[in-house]
Amino acid sequence: MGKSFFHRYFEDYTEEKIPGSDGKMHITRTYRGFWYAPQLTQGQRILRAAAYLLLYAGGLTLFILGAMRPCACNVAWYVAIATGLSLFSALIELIPLCGCALGKAEQTVYQYRSGHRTCVLWARITAGCMASTALLAILATLLAGETIGAAVLLFALGALCEAAVGEAESRVSYERRHNANA
Repeated sequence: MGKSFFHRYFEDYTEEKIPGSDGKMHITRTYRGFWYAPQLTQGQRILRAAAYLLLYAGGLTLFILGAMRPCACNVAWYVAIATGLSLFSALIELIPLCGCALGKAEQTVYQYRSGHRTCVLWARITAGCMASTALLAILATLLAGETIGAAVLLFALGALCEAAVGEAESRVSYERRHNANA
């Protein structure tokens, strides 16, 4: 059985009970594990954050524009389901993406796992959902007897943008740094 959220969040922390002025005991937690930091300069971290957020927003915008096109593929029920799953995964991807792109330079083990690893995972899931939508849109277009149009291209470009985010973050190296509190 896996650890609870509480234990994962406070992994490598120690607790001290300190009596307060009100007579009650207060818990103070101190992180004692390794710090995880991307091997990037401050300027590279800023560029990484800007690139990730622009790629994410651009990919999502392209995908939504494709879904709004009046064409045969956008009225097929299976394309609608794939579109909904793609948008749902894109919303979930936003949380670790912001944590990864806008997080502190030195992170706890929990922040590293929930930021870097989860960002890569959800970017790849979103790209896969968007690519599946593009493939299903091609199928719906061919079954309707139409030529493949802009909607399919926009779906595919959105998938490429999301895949680029996951691939770029997977190539960022993180190093373990000594914690002065250890």
